[in-house]
Order: sequence, then structure tokens, then C-alpha cells
Amino acid sequence: MSRKEITTPVTTAIADGDMDVVKANTLLLAMEAYAKQLNASTKALRKYLVEHTDPNETVTTMLGESTHRRGGEAKPKVDDIAMLGSWLYDNGEEDMTDSGYILPVEEALDPKVIAAIMRKHNVTEIPGVKWASARDDSVAVSGPSWDEIMSDTKLRETAANALKMTGMPQIEAGEQENGEAEENEEDFSWETI
Repeated sequence: MSRKEITTPVTTAIADGDMDVVKANTLLLAMEAYAKQLNASTKALRKYLVEHTDPNETVTTMLGESTHRRGGEAKPKVDDIAMLGSWLYDNGEEDMTDSGYILPVEEALDPKVIAAIMRKHNVTEIPGVKWASARDDSVAVSGPSWDEIMSDTKLRETAANALKMTGMPQIEAGEQENGEAEENEEDFSWETI
């Protein structure tokens, strides 16, 4: 699956030959610092939504939706099929191996079956089996692209108002309904990025 290429003022400046190494370095360093701030904020917001919504709950706003996704428990996963088959055969689980071979049958590869065998034998580890990590609950986000936000007056205004609380450089809300441009109090804007 390929993603749509995103064009920014920076990518345009590079494509047009309007970039030099000093300017590129300055922009890169500023954007890296900015990205760390954004990442910390998005991580905190995702955690907040996980803690304050129910699994599979979707919160919808003008800018899109966020859905609380349930995580998963740690479960056994076959890492070495021959080693598992050998352990099964040696521990009285011959019916879980292929006759004539010391390879597990398809059923013995199922994580639920492996967990049941572990309980039956009162073990927490079986050679050839590793535990797949548990997954924490997460938040899936679906919304418009930055270009779509910037080209739609209402979306742009909503984003501008939401971003005011971040302490980050602000985007301009755009034109007011009377057609006059709103004044930008800061010289730096999202347009630059």
C-alpha cells in the first residue's frame, strides 16, 4: 500500500532549488526539536484517550475520529517447530505430533492449544515456543490531511483553535466570513513548515 506523497513548502523549496545546506540544517534542527514536542504531546493525548474511553469507543469531531483499540494478551508462539515437536513427543503428547515424524500437527501450533498443554504439564516454557508480547490498548486516528485542513476554512479554524493550547507556533485561522484576512500575531506559522 503506497501513501500519497505529501508536498510542503520545504519539499517545494528543495524541488525548486531554493534551498542551501545552511538553511536545510537550520530547518532540520528546528523541525527535529519541534517533532519531539509534537511526539510527546500526541503520546500524552493517546494515553489520555485510552484512559478516558471504553474499548472500541469512537470519538468524532469536525477534524475526524479517534477509536480506542483493545490490546492483546501475551500468547505462546512457535519459534522452532522441530524443537516443539520433539518436546511434545518426549512428554507424552504423541497425538500432537505427525505419525512417523516428530513434527507437531497443525492443531498443536494454535496458541490456545499450546497454552492448554503448558497448563496440563504445569510449565511456563516449552522448547521451541516463545511468548509474543502483549499489546497495550491504543488509539487509531482517522482525519483529513494537512493540505485538506489548510484548504478548508472551517477545518483550518478548528485546527488553529485546537493548536493554541499546545504552546507551539500557531497556524493562521484564515479569512473571516467578511472576506478580510485575520491578523497573524506571530511571524512564524505552520505555512513555513
